[in-house]
Amino acid sequence: MSDAHPPRPDQPSWITPSAQPVHVPTPAPDRAGRMPAQMAAAFLVAGLVFVLGLPVVGRIGGSKTQVHVSLPDRQVDRARFPDAAISDQLSLRLGSFIASGNCQENSVNGLADAYASDCVGWSGVADHAEVFQVSLISNSDQFIEWSLGQLVLQSATGRLVQPLPPFDRLLALPDSGTLQPHDVVSGLVAFATGNDFTPQSMLYEDQDDLVVDVSGS
Repeated sequence: MSDAHPPRPDQPSWITPSAQPVHVPTPAPDRAGRMPAQMAAAFLVAGLVFVLGLPVVGRIGGSKTQVHVSLPDRQVDRARFPDAAISDQLSLRLGSFIASGNCQENSVNGLADAYASDCVGWSGVADHAEVFQVSLISNSDQFIEWSLGQLVLQSATGRLVQPLPPFDRLLALPDSGTLQPHDVVSGLVAFATGNDFTPQSMLYEDQDDLVVDVSGS
């Protein structure tokens, strides 16, 4: 005896039940996968805008940014008469000379006629002036501008005296000029020191300071 159920009268046995359609949802776009990349790009752009906008914000807000610039220290080269003070650009040398006229000749470091003092009656030179033979020597391959006003005579007490204008067209160092590469300019320079002035050193103020000691000590 068979357990099979007989077909329903209203359903032919040769018709099989159709399978019910199954709804498969379409996968949503992978928004979660793209969000980290989009967020990273947004943060990167925002960071650049913030960094690049800082100078503008500073100007708008009136704040001042302090910039510290380190400048190289001025070098000082010292020498004792009759040696020259030397820098990369220039050399300052004081030479001995025999002063004509009514002057007192002074020795320094055992060398006679290092400079003249208490000169009286020189044309264009005040009485009691100190007179030196000065040479500026170029150590550079470039042209160098120089000026008489950059010379200073210092006393033993620290007093500083500027040079007088050139007193003689042939003998005196000119007021200014341009040194050719490795050229030399020389001439007499007078300083109106007055009484009781003992020269200590001659200084030429340039990119580097050149100092020649004439104290003899």
